[in-house]
Amino acid sequence: MKFSPVTIRGGLTITRPVISAAGCVGWGDVLRDLISPTALGAIVTPTVTISERIGSTGSRTAETPAGLLYNTGLPNPGMTRFLDEVLPLLAQYGAPIIVSLAASNPQDWSALAAALEDSPDVAALEANLCGLPQANGSTDSPTLQEYLVTAVRSIRRACSKSLLVKLPPDHFNTADLCRKAELEGADAIVTGQSLRAASMRWSGDQPSLRFGEEGGRYSGPAIKPISLLQAQLAAGASTLPIIAGGGIMTPQDAIDFFAAGADVIAVGTLCLVSPNAINTLNDEVAAILQKIPGDDFRALCLTKRPRAAG
Repeated sequence: MKFSPVTIRGGLTITRPVISAAGCVGWGDVLRDLISPTALGAIVTPTVTISERIGSTGSRTAETPAGLLYNTGLPNPGMTRFLDEVLPLLAQYGAPIIVSLAASNPQDWSALAAALEDSPDVAALEANLCGLPQANGSTDSPTLQEYLVTAVRSIRRACSKSLLVKLPPDHFNTADLCRKAELEGADAIVTGQSLRAASMRWSGDQPSLRFGEEGGRYSGPAIKPISLLQAQLAAGASTLPIIAGGGIMTPQDAIDFFAAGADVIAVGTLCLVSPNAINTLNDEVAAILQKIPGDDFRALCLTKRPRAAG
């Protein structure tokens, strides 16, 4: 059994099974000497907004026994500086670049997409539906669907590149959101968002909330079972390619996501914990697949996928 390239409508082709999750290889400057240019099937940028964001003040990360808790405030240079200063650095990796985007209104979604439409260095866009605080506050299904529709329609009006929709970690609405994204013109579904979580800091006998009342986001091996279910739910609801991650730390973890229904694997926290591990992960995943009987890795999928129309 072998991995075969995944072609996503709009022009993106992923030729290796593992890509980086949004933001986990940074802006192209910090990890360039640690991660081989050929190690990844694609690179997903940190999330970019229209205007520059400084991000959270004070401590931004807290290690836990089975994962990483963080609250970064989505720092980024804004779209203009991203195009002028950051994108050329990322292009040096040689892997397809997927730009993660976040906005809170139709005008900003359209402006972000329009700015990237003519860039030859950008292979695809990822609409991060959990990127901004405005998107995190409601788990009401109609509200989430309205937000998704706004993002997809606004981006589609301004850009013809492959459009990936990254879902919030909300299992109750995963299937409905997948169907809505496909109906509105998305080209792929991304699952595996970090979860909202909290942590305490103790000073003597006095506790305090490490990231305040809003808490932070939680990623790492502890969320794998939750992320695996979301990938399974997405695969069962949509005919679109599924890019799935969340808690993947070993090659076998990646294979588990293929069995749940993923077409491509996205690795996040591992990039931060051990960047050098990414250099061999694709080859290790491919080696495991080679030992499994059959011709196509998609035969591993245990989720009944819907048929494409026509």
